Amino acid sequence: SHWLKCKPFRLERPFCATVFLMELETMSTEVELRSLSGDVILEASFEASARVHQVKERVANKLGVSCVEFQLVYGGQFLCGLGSMSDLVGDQTSVSLTLISRSLEQAYQAVIDEYYNMAVAAFPSKLLHGEGKIEALSFVRATLATQVAVGYEKPPVSMKDMETMYIKNLRGRGFVDESGCFTEDAFKEYQRACSEAQK
Repeated sequence: SHWLKCKPFRLERPFCATVFLMELETMSTEVELRSLSGDVILEASFEASARVHQVKERVANKLGVSCVEFQLVYGGQFLCGLGSMSDLVGDQTSVSLTLISRSLEQAYQAVIDEYYNMAVAAFPSKLLHGEGKIEALSFVRATLATQVAVGYEKPPVSMKDMETMYIKNLRGRGFVDESGCFTEDAFKEYQRACSEAQK
C-alpha cells in the first residue's frame, strides 16, 4: 500500500524540484521530492507496478495542486501516459526526475490537449478525412445530448435542425472543414473560443 508524508508546502511559480526514485528490495519505489534549496517536501512509497500518472496524481494531491500545473521530466523528456514505475527505473537502482511547474497558460493548454485527445478517440473521422480529425456531427450530437441531459432548455426546433444550425455555424466560423471534420488546431481554437464566450 502507499504511504505519504508531506511538509506544508505551497507550489510557487516558477518552481522546479527534483524527485529521487530508489527501487527497494521489496519491489516498491521510494520517492523523495526536493525543492531547489534541497529541502525534502514530500516522501512516498509506491509499488513498482504503480503508473506514472498515479504517482503524479498523488504528488498533486499532497501538494494541493492540479496535475496540469506541473510536469515530470526524465532524460530531457516530459513523462506522461500509463507507463509503470518499473518501466521507468529498469535495471537502475535509482533515477532522478525533475518536477517543473506550468504557468496558468500552459496548464490551460494541457487541459485543451487532453480534451482533444478524448474527443479524437470518441469521435474519430473516417480514414479518408485524415488521421487525427474529429467528426463534427458526432461531436455536435453528443454535445447537444449532454446539454439536454444537464437541464439546458430545449429550443423550439427539432434536434436535427439544431445539429444542422450548429454545423453551419462551425463551418461559417472556420472551425469545421469541407469534409465535416475538426482538425486538431481548429478543435483547440474552438475550445478556446468557447471558454472566452463563457467569461
